[in-house]
Amino acid sequence: MSVRAPIAWWVAAAALAVLVAMHQAYLGGDGLLYIAHGRFMLAHGEVPAIDPFSEMSIRDPLILHMVLPMLGFAWLEQHIGLTGLVLLSSLVGVLVLVVLLLPARQSLVATLAGVVLLALVVVADKEMFGVRGQIFAYLLFAAWLAVCVRVLHGKRPYLAIAVLLPTLWANTHPSFLLAVALPLLFAGALLLEPARDRRAARALIALSLVAVLASFLSPYGPRLIVDVVQLLFDDTTQRISHMRSPPVTLPWLALLAGLCAVPALRALSGPARHRRLHILLALAWIAMTLISRRYAAYAAAWSIWLLADALRNVPLTERAGRTVVVATGLAFLVCFPAVPGMRDLDR
Repeated sequence: MSVRAPIAWWVAAAALAVLVAMHQAYLGGDGLLYIAHGRFMLAHGEVPAIDPFSEMSIRDPLILHMVLPMLGFAWLEQHIGLTGLVLLSSLVGVLVLVVLLLPARQSLVATLAGVVLLALVVVADKEMFGVRGQIFAYLLFAAWLAVCVRVLHGKRPYLAIAVLLPTLWANTHPSFLLAVALPLLFAGALLLEPARDRRAARALIALSLVAVLASFLSPYGPRLIVDVVQLLFDDTTQRISHMRSPPVTLPWLALLAGLCAVPALRALSGPARHRRLHILLALAWIAMTLISRRYAAYAAAWSIWLLADALRNVPLTERAGRTVVVATGLAFLVCFPAVPGMRDLDR
């Protein structure tokens, strides 16, 4: 019989996440630029028509992709300072880790496996806790993923949430296009199932359309989507380190091996509804991670959903569970001091 992750384990996991976040949190050039743009908007009461900090782009219209973090970071910097802002960012990072683990909460085995995946993400990609809009994008993605899974299982999403999440995302980070793409990816994979659930597929397509319309609720309206799509394929974007393929290093190889093992585990765990869909989506996320390392955290989030389903009935006695938890905690305390902290070259 599977052992559910006890409350004590979640408290311990959150405490360890705080240590990780405080060790890795940083404020770099992007965060300082956020604050500068936010100060401008607070002072003038509007988004700038052109970039006020660049002499090279005075003829080009400016479209900001992170309006809410810019305003929020600038306001917080005025009230709690830069140190407080870094602390707040690290705490949001802790919330991200906890929320990403929530699907696995029914099983201690799945929770531990999810912790391993997230630990590999943090070690392989050390920018999880930066003062940037990306950290909120992870949080919104986890919530949107839960909405999509709810629709996949034949349940109606709450309309207010279905509109609010993509609206917030569109004003937070350009990755909001995932709010449009994810339901379509679900619907396409669903139609490849032997027993096609056309009703759920139509609901997912409708959810994607809601995400498109909700993203219009920004200072730029439909122009925001056009600009983000153009930027996605621009040469300058492809040169950003986060948009490149992951480097061939031990942490990245371990993470990719873990992500590849999840769909294999799901395939071997026995027949279940949407089995083919789960495997296809897992492979799609792995492929996206190989193309751009920015998608590693998103791939890990979906893999934790798979683990929760595949490991739900894995037998584990309560005594063995406690032993694993204690051993995991001790291993973390021994190994973590060797993990280098974030060093920002823009500082």
